[in-house]
Amino acid sequence: TAYRRQRQMCIRDRSSGYVKIAVVLLFFGMSVLFYHIHEGWGTADCFLFVIITISTVGYGTISPTTQTSRIYTIFLMVFGVVAIFSTLTAIVYKGMKRLNIVLAKSVITRLRKSEEVFQQRFYLSICWIVLCAFLGAVVLQQLEGWDYISSLYFIIETITVSLLYIYCLSSCSVLYI
Repeated sequence: TAYRRQRQMCIRDRSSGYVKIAVVLLFFGMSVLFYHIHEGWGTADCFLFVIITISTVGYGTISPTTQTSRIYTIFLMVFGVVAIFSTLTAIVYKGMKRLNIVLAKSVITRLRKSEEVFQQRFYLSICWIVLCAFLGAVVLQQLEGWDYISSLYFIIETITVSLLYIYCLSSCSVLYI
């Protein structure tokens, strides 16, 4: 459900990203056309000037000569840079969102697998302890001559005290580290 919401947001973001790219391309094309009409430059010079201006490189090899072109160039510098960088930011943000979704799915899958492995190992450990306790009680009953319940009681008491001792040691070592 959370995954679906994120996926739907990505789909909505995808459409707004396409709109931004379309607006930037339209602005770029209009700028090339503007300089072609008002300055009389060739298409290659128009492309070069618009790219140089929007990318804030500004080689100075080509510059506008009319007042109208200079005013439009000011507009191009301000809004062109904002349009390009906001579009690039949106594209990078969208990519990061997708990456987060992929990573989240990967982490969740790994956590589930590691949780399953932990549960299996935990249950096997419990089974091993119980088996050792019952078999140990049989051995202790034969060696000491105790009844089975007393032998089992002694084994369980020893295990719990040992586990408590191990727990206390591990807790204390964490405190001192």
